[in-house]
Amino acid sequence: MSKMFIGALSGTSMDAIDIAAVDFSEAQPRLLAHANYPIAQDLTARVRSIQSDACRLSEYARLDYIFGKLFADCINDFIKQQNFSPQTVAAIGLHGQTVLHDTSQESPLTLQIADPNVVAYKTGISVVSDFRRADIAAGGQGAPLVPALHALLFAKPDKKQAILNIGGIANVTVLDGKQIVVGFDTGPGNCLMDAWSLKHNNQSYDKNGEWAAAHSPDSALLQAMLKDSFFTKTPPKSTCTGYFSLDWLADYMQESTSLSPGVVVATLAELTAVAVANALQGYIGEGNELLLCGGGAHNRHLVECLRRHTKLTVLSTADKGTDPNWIEAIAFAWLAKLRLENRSGAIPAVTGADVATVLGAVYRTNCETY
Repeated sequence: MSKMFIGALSGTSMDAIDIAAVDFSEAQPRLLAHANYPIAQDLTARVRSIQSDACRLSEYARLDYIFGKLFADCINDFIKQQNFSPQTVAAIGLHGQTVLHDTSQESPLTLQIADPNVVAYKTGISVVSDFRRADIAAGGQGAPLVPALHALLFAKPDKKQAILNIGGIANVTVLDGKQIVVGFDTGPGNCLMDAWSLKHNNQSYDKNGEWAAAHSPDSALLQAMLKDSFFTKTPPKSTCTGYFSLDWLADYMQESTSLSPGVVVATLAELTAVAVANALQGYIGEGNELLLCGGGAHNRHLVECLRRHTKLTVLSTADKGTDPNWIEAIAFAWLAKLRLENRSGAIPAVTGADVATVLGAVYRTNCETY
């Protein structure tokens, strides 16, 4: 079997499709190539609309097909641009786009779009998808799924450290030597800042956090938001951008309607950083390293907020030899490899599942035998 796998996802920021080709022939994954394909804003808006309770089932089904075709087209272009042959790719680890994730109720749910049947057919490559629901069936959160890869990439004997992925949602992994201590979602990463920036500054994100850095956060609004029940939950826990939305923010701004948009975005940056710092208390002490990955690792203002509140040595995963932009794509390529080997990629201590399940379903191409 080929040792090259492709990982493909659209993160919780919903701004682009990330694709990475990864070689697993050695002990450490080797990133061979990567590409980023922006998602049109009107399509992003349609995805956000199906996160509401008023969503029509037909719109969900239609977007599932549209995203499947979009992912397939992007992967085919990626393979062509890299001069790869589809026959050299063992499988595609397809996460797609999460539209719903809520494990707080008696009947937990997670829902991603990008039909893997479409991707398998149009690329001619086996697809592994639906990575979260087996863990949920076993009583887990179905998230986060990246801590095991964090351990593979960064664990060092006798070294305590944390890895923080800042996408739309922020999630953290704490390592003590090669042991995963804990891993969970800490709350909003970029999602609230991005949505606020688009609404009030006509920009899809606050570049380098410059808008937030030019203002002072509002303490009353910050403290009100931090009282949300998600922040006081103990791990395992997970969430999604459908929860931490502008509607969520509006509920907490009812007493803060006079705040300027700049003050609000500064407060949202502070929220992300304080939520992370609070979440890490008791798991890792001052002076240890906090490695950042995901889009938020490039937000200079947010990085400074994290330094100030966590009292940790904040670095990029790039300082350890791994590009912070591609860790999640590498992760889903790796999870596809584990699925084909019938090995579990789940960590019950992280997700809360009863057992370590084999994650993902395999979608074969028409030319393959079962």
